[in-house]
Amino acid sequence: MPKRGKRSFRALQHQEAVRIVSQAALRDPALAESINRLTPGEVALGLQNRFGTFDTFIVNNYDKGEVLSDSLGRGTLQRIGAVI
Repeated sequence: MPKRGKRSFRALQHQEAVRIVSQAALRDPALAESINRLTPGEVALGLQNRFGTFDTFIVNNYDKGEVLSDSLGRGTLQRIGAVI
């Protein structure tokens, strides 16, 4: 059984991918949503720079132009916890 509070390598990559995508997101205050401006390749490059490798499953969760979060809870970052 793993120690409490110890994250797996994949979980650390997922957390970093969320941070990378969130920081680069375009925020639209009129619609109360955040939109992804990065391609999967750019997310992969950020993960590779940090970890030396990356999980393609994590990178493929983010497409350029998709809604990351909105006021109705239908954004990718709001739903991704149910998928993984």
